[in-house]
Amino acid sequence: MDASFAHPRAAAPAEAEEVEFSERAFFLKAFQGICLTFVLSQSSDLTPPALALLQQVLQEVLPTPRSEHRDNGRVLLLFHAVPAVTTRLQPLFSALSATVVQIDPVEPRHLPPALWQVSHQKQRPALVAIGVEATTPQAFAEKIGVLALLLRMSRLVWVDAAGGIPDGTGQTVTFLNSTRLADILRGGDGERIGLLKLFQTMLVGGVKAISLCRLTELDQELFTYQGMGSFFSRRPYCQVRRLGLDDFELAAALLRKGEQEGFLLPRSDGAVAQVLTHSYGAFILENRLAGICALETTAYQAEQAGEIVSLYTLTRFQGVGVGGQLLNHVVRDAKRRGLSSLFACTRHPRVADFFLRCRFGRQRNHFHRVGAEQVPAAKWHAYDPDRQRQIICLCLPLGEPL
Repeated sequence: MDASFAHPRAAAPAEAEEVEFSERAFFLKAFQGICLTFVLSQSSDLTPPALALLQQVLQEVLPTPRSEHRDNGRVLLLFHAVPAVTTRLQPLFSALSATVVQIDPVEPRHLPPALWQVSHQKQRPALVAIGVEATTPQAFAEKIGVLALLLRMSRLVWVDAAGGIPDGTGQTVTFLNSTRLADILRGGDGERIGLLKLFQTMLVGGVKAISLCRLTELDQELFTYQGMGSFFSRRPYCQVRRLGLDDFELAAALLRKGEQEGFLLPRSDGAVAQVLTHSYGAFILENRLAGICALETTAYQAEQAGEIVSLYTLTRFQGVGVGGQLLNHVVRDAKRRGLSSLFACTRHPRVADFFLRCRFGRQRNHFHRVGAEQVPAAKWHAYDPDRQRQIICLCLPLGEPL
């Protein structure tokens, strides 16, 4: 069982068995019990094909008439109440039986009761659309900010034809926490700086997360970890903890995804179960599993050693320290458990370089390369000799204080 990362351009090996990764099912479940809020304006590129995609996304999120869970998937659409927007959205409202109201100005007494009240049938309207009257796009954005702070929304999706925020190379910055957003604002004066300042205000004021993407990217932004736009979060971007039973289904799917991409060694269901029972997860926004790592010690008790296995992080969260946080947590836990050393084995030089770059504790301890004979002999029991010759072995002594 070797350590690895996902590579954004990695292709699945020809011999890998096709395994479905249940990202979509996970996100649909995560949206239960919350209200997804979409912001639509003249800059949202409201073309008929794009609106057809939006309708498909909403139909998947919204409950069916016979849904057993009345609180599944509620949606709030906030739109600029001008003819160019309202006319284009009207067919969508009709198709999805939306409750449509208009407000101006944005004040608590003008909020529609449909947002929280239930009807005589004990159900809330699944889709509420609020037309926000504003004379200019800037005024509209400001009123959306007021409304977002008033309602302290869990998840706001800001739809803009320009998509997410680009970095210096033109690539979309896929994840920004409050600290990184503040850094951008301190050093930038671009044309979208006003929008980013508004996002910062909303995050500080209680909005949990914001997505900025194109209308045609909604499906990938909402239902996949890779995403397509820029995702903003006010909470610490990563928290590491031991996995529990409630995490196992998604974690197992994540391992299978790593196998498909050729970065994790294929395992039987029994072997996956063994990995899960001693695994750690890196979570974004408390419940979004962004990476996984296991610490195997049973086979190496005589040497008081531990092997880091199944290290895998999703591409979207690479570059924001998820892998490093996982590894730091595991190293500290191993030290507390009295282990004398850790080792990891990989076929991928890029993964080996990651281990070699990491530093731990006040002494800045780090992994170093060793020969195969310097890791516990139990590692190579029934191991494929051809694969063993390709393996890079790395070791971290734990005798020094961390």
